[in-house]
Amino acid sequence: MGGSEQAASLNWATQLLFALALLIPLAFALYRFAKKGKDKHAVRMSLITAALVAGVWFVVSRQEARRAVEVETVRKELEALQTAPAERSFSAEAHDTMIRRLEGVHGPSVFVLANASDAETTQFSRKIVAVFKEAGWEVPESFGMIFMPVMLPGHENLPSGIVLGASPEVPQRIVDAVYDAFKDAGIQVSMGPHWPGTEHPISILVGLN
Repeated sequence: MGGSEQAASLNWATQLLFALALLIPLAFALYRFAKKGKDKHAVRMSLITAALVAGVWFVVSRQEARRAVEVETVRKELEALQTAPAERSFSAEAHDTMIRRLEGVHGPSVFVLANASDAETTQFSRKIVAVFKEAGWEVPESFGMIFMPVMLPGHENLPSGIVLGASPEVPQRIVDAVYDAFKDAGIQVSMGPHWPGTEHPISILVGLN
């Protein structure tokens, strides 16, 4: 039984108990009022008891409803944390591996593109830029920030992960070196078309996680 179902079950039991507690003094008051030789004091006390029960019932119902909302909120937050993808980053080992693979290759300039509307993607893209720069590659100071969803030529869906592309004049050994640098560092990368909107020979499109 889930948290919300438990709350509903407890609420039903509480409502039943309070209903009985309210009906008993009301029934007693009605009985004493209808009886010959009315006991006004007994009727008054029964009505006061019923009023107190009704007041406590109202307060407990509000508290239980508030608790049910809080439980449901926490449950949704936990589900969101469990289903949210882990933030991408470079471990120290992955960083060093990429540096070693890239610094021995004198490749052309690289253009990194990212969707600026997504904070995680932007942050990961900056780390990629930093690695290439540290390895001695030419990377524009202000890397490409794409504010609209990027659709690569020939792709029907928005790309995810990292898509590596290169213009025809880039030697295959250079493309392979970049591809292997990512793979050896344990970072998934796929080959795709070169981004047509840049003058740089190599494009790296960082899609959503």
